[in-house]
Amino acid sequence: MARQWFGAQLEQDIAADGLTNLSLPVISATPHLSVLKSLAMLGLGRNNLITIPTLSNQRDAIDVAKLNLFIENNFKHQPFILVLNTGTANTADFDAIAQVMELKYTYNCWIHIDAALGTYVKLLLILNIFSRKI
Repeated sequence: MARQWFGAQLEQDIAADGLTNLSLPVISATPHLSVLKSLAMLGLGRNNLITIPTLSNQRDAIDVAKLNLFIENNFKHQPFILVLNTGTANTADFDAIAQVMELKYTYNCWIHIDAALGTYVKLLLILNIFSRKI
Protein backbone atom coordinates (compact mmCIF):
# COMPACT_ATOMS: atom_id res chain seq x y z
CA MET A 1 0.00 0.00 0.00
CA ALA A 2 2.77 2.45 0.89
CA ARG A 3 4.44 1.77 -2.46
CA GLN A 4 1.22 2.58 -4.34
CA TRP A 5 0.67 5.68 -2.18
CA PHE A 6 4.16 6.88 -3.05
CA GLY A 7 3.50 6.41 -6.77
CA ALA A 8 0.21 8.29 -6.53
CA GLN A 9 2.05 11.27 -5.02
CA LEU A 10 4.07 11.41 -8.24
CA GLU A 11 1.13 10.49 -10.50
CA GLN A 12 2.50 7.04 -11.32
CA ASP A 13 0.87 3.62 -10.94
CA ILE A 14 3.75 1.55 -9.59
CA ALA A 15 1.77 -1.72 -9.75
CA ALA A 16 1.26 -1.16 -13.47
CA ASP A 17 4.44 0.71 -14.45
CA GLY A 18 7.00 -0.39 -11.87
CA LEU A 19 9.49 1.89 -10.18
CA THR A 20 10.83 3.27 -13.46
CA ASN A 21 12.88 6.40 -12.75
CA LEU A 22 11.66 6.58 -9.15
CA SER A 23 13.61 6.48 -5.92
CA LEU A 24 11.39 5.60 -2.98
CA PRO A 25 12.92 6.76 0.31
CA VAL A 26 12.20 4.50 3.30
CA ILE A 27 13.37 5.79 6.68
CA SER A 28 13.65 3.99 10.04
CA ALA A 29 15.91 3.70 13.08
CA THR A 30 15.85 -0.01 13.97
CA PRO A 31 13.66 -1.83 11.47
CA HIS A 32 12.69 -5.44 12.04
CA LEU A 33 14.21 -7.93 9.58
CA SER A 34 10.76 -8.34 8.02
CA VAL A 35 10.94 -4.71 6.85
CA LEU A 36 14.23 -5.40 5.07
CA LYS A 37 12.79 -8.59 3.57
CA SER A 38 9.74 -6.67 2.35
CA LEU A 39 11.92 -4.01 0.73
CA ALA A 40 13.78 -6.75 -1.12
CA MET A 41 10.64 -8.62 -2.19
CA LEU A 42 8.91 -5.44 -3.41
CA GLY A 43 11.91 -4.55 -5.53
CA LEU A 44 12.65 -1.44 -3.48
CA GLY A 45 16.03 -2.73 -2.31
CA ARG A 46 16.96 -3.28 1.31
CA ASN A 47 20.15 -1.27 0.80
CA ASN A 48 18.00 1.79 0.09
CA LEU A 49 16.75 1.95 3.68
CA ILE A 50 17.84 5.20 5.33
CA THR A 51 18.64 4.73 9.02
CA ILE A 52 18.22 7.51 11.55
CA PRO A 53 20.17 7.42 14.84
CA THR A 54 18.50 6.15 18.00
CA LEU A 55 18.23 8.05 21.28
CA SER A 56 21.40 6.43 22.71
CA ASN A 57 23.52 3.31 22.57
CA GLN A 58 21.19 1.60 25.02
CA ARG A 59 17.93 2.52 23.30
CA ASP A 60 16.40 1.37 20.01
CA ALA A 61 13.90 4.25 19.79
CA ILE A 62 14.31 6.77 16.98
CA ASP A 63 15.81 10.15 17.86
CA VAL A 64 12.92 12.41 16.83
CA ALA A 65 15.05 15.58 16.77
CA LYS A 66 17.56 13.96 14.38
CA LEU A 67 14.70 12.57 12.30
CA ASN A 68 13.15 16.03 12.00
CA LEU A 69 16.46 17.59 10.99
CA PHE A 70 17.14 14.85 8.43
CA ILE A 71 13.72 15.21 6.83
CA GLU A 72 13.95 19.00 6.78
CA ASN A 73 17.35 18.84 5.04
CA ASN A 74 16.60 16.01 2.60
CA PHE A 75 12.89 15.34 2.04
CA LYS A 76 11.06 18.56 2.87
CA HIS A 77 9.26 18.61 -0.49
CA GLN A 78 9.44 14.93 -1.41
CA PRO A 79 7.18 12.04 -0.35
CA PHE A 80 8.77 9.32 1.78
CA ILE A 81 7.88 6.29 3.89
CA LEU A 82 8.69 6.22 7.59
CA VAL A 83 8.77 2.92 9.52
CA LEU A 84 8.27 3.17 13.29
CA ASN A 85 8.34 0.48 15.97
CA THR A 86 6.21 -0.37 18.94
CA GLY A 87 8.47 -2.88 20.61
CA THR A 88 11.74 -3.58 18.80
CA ALA A 89 12.93 -7.17 18.53
CA ASN A 90 16.07 -6.68 20.64
CA THR A 91 15.02 -4.35 23.46
CA ALA A 92 11.22 -4.01 23.09
CA ASP A 93 11.77 -0.24 22.85
CA PHE A 94 9.02 2.01 21.51
CA ASP A 95 9.40 4.94 19.12
CA ALA A 96 7.67 8.14 20.25
CA ILE A 97 4.65 7.44 18.04
CA ALA A 98 2.51 10.43 19.04
CA GLN A 99 5.42 12.84 18.61
CA VAL A 100 6.44 11.42 15.25
CA MET A 101 2.84 11.35 13.98
CA GLU A 102 2.92 15.16 14.11
CA LEU A 103 5.28 14.98 11.12
CA LYS A 104 2.33 13.88 8.99
CA TYR A 105 0.91 17.40 9.31
CA THR A 106 4.13 18.98 8.03
CA TYR A 107 5.55 16.50 5.51
CA ASN A 108 4.15 14.32 2.76
CA CYS A 109 4.84 10.90 4.27
CA TRP A 110 3.35 7.46 4.75
CA ILE A 111 3.91 6.18 8.29
CA HIS A 112 4.03 2.44 8.86
CA ILE A 113 4.02 1.26 12.48
CA ASP A 114 5.57 -2.16 13.00
CA ALA A 115 3.65 -3.50 15.98
CA ALA A 116 4.53 -7.16 16.02
CA LEU A 117 5.25 -8.87 19.33
CA GLY A 118 6.30 -5.79 21.30
CA THR A 119 2.83 -4.30 21.41
CA TYR A 120 1.33 -7.56 22.64
CA VAL A 121 3.94 -7.89 25.39
CA LYS A 122 3.45 -4.26 26.42
CA LEU A 123 -0.30 -4.85 26.66
CA LEU A 124 0.27 -7.92 28.84
CA LEU A 125 2.54 -5.91 31.11
CA ILE A 126 -0.03 -3.14 31.36
CA LEU A 127 -2.70 -5.68 32.24
CA ASN A 128 -0.34 -7.18 34.81
CA ILE A 129 -0.56 -10.66 33.30
CA PHE A 130 3.03 -11.60 34.08
CA SER A 131 2.83 -10.66 37.75
CA ARG A 132 -0.15 -12.86 38.58
CA LYS A 133 0.49 -16.07 40.41
CA ILE A 134 -0.77 -19.16 38.67
